[in-house]
Amino acid sequence: LGEGYSSPFHGVKSGPTIGGVPFFPFYLSCLFRVFGVYSSAAAAALLISNSVAMILAAFLVYVLGRRLFGAKVAWLACAWMTLDPTTIWYSINCLWETAFSTLVVTLAPVLMLWLRDSFTLRRGAIVGIISGFSAHVNFGVILVAVFLAAWLIASSSGRRLAAVRSLAIAAIVGLVCILPWS
Repeated sequence: LGEGYSSPFHGVKSGPTIGGVPFFPFYLSCLFRVFGVYSSAAAAALLISNSVAMILAAFLVYVLGRRLFGAKVAWLACAWMTLDPTTIWYSINCLWETAFSTLVVTLAPVLMLWLRDSFTLRRGAIVGIISGFSAHVNFGVILVAVFLAAWLIASSSGRRLAAVRSLAIAAIVGLVCILPWS
């Protein structure tokens, strides 16, 4: 409509703005190209993809719960997240990046636990690529990753040098993924 990405808040006319990370505006533009600008089909596609993102995030909660606390806790956490009214509300009412942010922030600890299993440079590079591109969905994932990286280094006695090497590769590769779009 020639107005850029206007304000996501109802009733506020802010003019063009893209005061966030690039993934969601790009994703919206793709949906608009395929289904039409502000069309019902584009809204339905976005709400369906929001629901899929929340389902994937609930699965990652299950993976984390099983890994850290056992199967019973994993099922309870997954069920809680899946049936929580706010999760449902954001999935079907919020035409913004909330569901995708939940997914990438939930993905960060799964990646770090996977890296902890084997501190290799290859795994570090994979974590860096996924974390770097996840930062394009929500930059807050970087703060989570930094905290988890510090936790990995502190908790990996005896393998601290391998952890630092893997995390250094992850940081460098992640920055390479972030910088061109920053």
